[in-house]
Amino acid sequence: MSATVQIDLLADHLDLIELITRWHWAEWGHAYPESSEEEWVSNITSNAGRGPVAFTLVAWVANAPVGAVSLVEHDMPPDPAFASLSPCVSGTYILPNWRAKGIGAVLMRTLEARAANFGLGTLFLFTGEAEAFYRRLGWRTIAQSEDHGSPVAVMEKRIVSEP
Repeated sequence: MSATVQIDLLADHLDLIELITRWHWAEWGHAYPESSEEEWVSNITSNAGRGPVAFTLVAWVANAPVGAVSLVEHDMPPDPAFASLSPCVSGTYILPNWRAKGIGAVLMRTLEARAANFGLGTLFLFTGEAEAFYRRLGWRTIAQSEDHGSPVAVMEKRIVSEP
């Protein structure tokens, strides 16, 4: 990637909450017909903290936001088997024109380093389409499940070795 990526906390750019909500709603809103865009604004606002859980990171290129990712308490498919998996990476999103340029990897490495600095040992996530991306970053699939009728992989990554 030739452009420099800057990563900031959403907590330092609260004016971006509605933009990030629009990104998420356009990408995933159709899969959650029981929710509203206003609920998603509230959810993203609640994840705009400084950590350890919850926080959202925003990727910038040339002074423009191009992606975001959050670490939240819980974001797993609605299966009781996954209820205890926490904390969870959520809402990894890169604008379509900026995908496959390394920005997602920079966001994830920054999130993992921040979580490790907070002493968090293992992170979890689920994905319907990006399993290969996360595998390249060292994540491993621990289960297959379903989220709103679509197949998903449940994944984990140990970021701090336990004593």
